Amino acid sequence: MIKFGKFSQYAVACLTCLAEVYHQRDSKLSSSEISRRIQLPQPTVSKTMNALVIAGFAQSSHGPHGGFSLARHPSDICLIEIVRIFEKCDGLPCCYKSQKHSHTCLHPLHNSLSAISESLESLFKEKTLEALIESKTAALKSERASL
Repeated sequence: MIKFGKFSQYAVACLTCLAEVYHQRDSKLSSSEISRRIQLPQPTVSKTMNALVIAGFAQSSHGPHGGFSLARHPSDICLIEIVRIFEKCDGLPCCYKSQKHSHTCLHPLHNSLSAISESLESLFKEKTLEALIESKTAALKSERASL
């Protein structure tokens, strides 16, 4: 079952923040600025960003004009890539097998949980950072229009 734990959530939030400034002239953000924008503690952001640099999703540079930036275009980064770095994707948590038929799951929720897991994995495969930004922008416009 695919999971979307806290560290994956932090990684998606940090990368989405970088994706929002990707097309700007100065597309680098410090860990402090990312922390302020996504409202997470700065040490958590630093740890997450370092892992994202190692995984190849972000780049970092030091100095007065340093900071973090995306390593690839936001449309080229799917959520499933990020989640797979930080989450162990194994079988469904409910599964236990029949002793006679090792391939048969006996848990009554198996089919429902399997369908949910497949839907979540499909969503993560189809959503890119760019799509997340577009959704966020559309939601903000809709919210402003209703005011």
